[in-house]
Amino acid sequence: MKIIWTERSEKDLENLERQIAARIIKKVEEASEFPEHYLTPLKGYNLYKIRAGDYRVIISINNEKMVVITADHRSNVYKSLDRFYRSP
Repeated sequence: MKIIWTERSEKDLENLERQIAARIIKKVEEASEFPEHYLTPLKGYNLYKIRAGDYRVIISINNEKMVVITADHRSNVYKSLDRFYRSP
């Protein structure tokens, strides 16, 4: 599955420590090969999450493409989702 990083997700990675960003990138790459093992659906959203330690990666899947929306600490990552991604 092809991985697409949004501007927001790239900025999120730039703001993290290198080790954490590298762990997140590795998890996303692994998830692109085995999505059924790594991706967990988010309740109330048409999105998925990946756990990378205390960090979460929010992903959308469209036509065999994984779109990485954001990556942040678990205490912060879900705060902006209601405004933009809530399912009807």
